[in-house]
Amino acid sequence: MRVFIDVNVFGDEWFQTILSELVETDCVRFSYSEVDKLTHELEKVSQALKFYKLMGEMNRRDSAESTQVQSQIEYLESHVSWRNEASCDDPHIFAIVREIATQYIFTNDKRIAKCRGCMNRVIDKRYCSFKLVTNLANYKSSRHKILS
Repeated sequence: MRVFIDVNVFGDEWFQTILSELVETDCVRFSYSEVDKLTHELEKVSQALKFYKLMGEMNRRDSAESTQVQSQIEYLESHVSWRNEASCDDPHIFAIVREIATQYIFTNDKRIAKCRGCMNRVIDKRYCSFKLVTNLANYKSSRHKILS
């Protein structure tokens, strides 16, 4: 199962309680890209940066080609629906999901769901083919699928 960990969730207590379980489960893979938007975010959150480096060393990180992700970001940002929706401000997440199928996104940014709802009707469904995990209850309800 492939997941993306948004840098903002590393500071959440609920996420800290489940992070070791994700790391210890070999079938969980972590989506990543060295696209500028994500690398800048990681530089601001040292725990997230260390985590993604460790997952790379453990061969548990799946990296989307940064030039491809950047191309998808540019496509999204050029789309009128994207520009007109204030909640659409994380194009790198949608672009990574499009480039390497990612089933779950761990985040505390609930605006991603609003953006997905807006964009799902007007762009390729592969950008929006993920479920959000925004709290411990969400995680518990999806835990079996994520860990298997």
